[in-house]
Amino acid sequence: MVAQSQRPRSTVVQPVRLVIADHQEFARVGIQTLLERGPGIEVVGAAGSSAETLRLVERQEPDVVLVDASLPPAGWLEVTRGVLHPGDAPRRTRMILMTQELTDDTLLRVVRAGVHGYVLKDSADWVFSTAIRSVADGEPFLAGPAIRRLFSRFTFLPSHDPSAVPSELADLNSRELDVVRGIGTGLSNREIARWLGVAENTIKAYASSILAKLHVRNRVEVALMACRLGLVPLYPAPLSTHRGAPGSTVPRQSAVRDQTQRNPYAAKARRPAR
Repeated sequence: MVAQSQRPRSTVVQPVRLVIADHQEFARVGIQTLLERGPGIEVVGAAGSSAETLRLVERQEPDVVLVDASLPPAGWLEVTRGVLHPGDAPRRTRMILMTQELTDDTLLRVVRAGVHGYVLKDSADWVFSTAIRSVADGEPFLAGPAIRRLFSRFTFLPSHDPSAVPSELADLNSRELDVVRGIGTGLSNREIARWLGVAENTIKAYASSILAKLHVRNRVEVALMACRLGLVPLYPAPLSTHRGAPGSTVPRQSAVRDQTQRNPYAAKARRPAR
């Protein structure tokens, strides 16, 4: 007797449960109509204010909430805090922000707030559906214009190369460059002195010489110049400036002299705690 072949089991894919939040009713209806043309997305609610949105999210527990940036009365940040940081137990709901136009300020605030996706309101319907499915699957999504803007902004960032000395700083000697790096990372004269293993008065003398050579008025201008020219990274790792602290990486004077051109923040040896 020949056994019959078993049919493969069909995999049922649950639709993404979505809440739409926009203060304009025609926008809510239009987006819902577009999304319901295709399979895989179920609109479980729509809201016209931030308070109504948070109530819907609490009641429906959707997979994704699509929020308009101009949502009244307090805007999208209130919804972000309520959705992503509700208090005791974190929600599984993820959030996509949509805006009418793309600005650097909005894009930066979106990234800092922890929003999972970002689309423009005039995007094609497939962009909305792709963004919603991607975010529901745990993948962040940025619309094409946002990605292009991010890439374009990287061209304005200075390249951090500790071995290179910009022409604007060519008049400084190696030790003055060390002091500029310290100032650029926000260290005081005392902290730089501890870091380099020299007297604080020596650092003060170097600092005065640096101001004169660079024709600047104060340490703030020195720090800005150091960041602008790439002499220090824009987000440097914090330096421990306490001699002998547990786990400290304060370099000795000889180590700084040897390491300055390769990595001004590296330490050859750790000092034992006293």
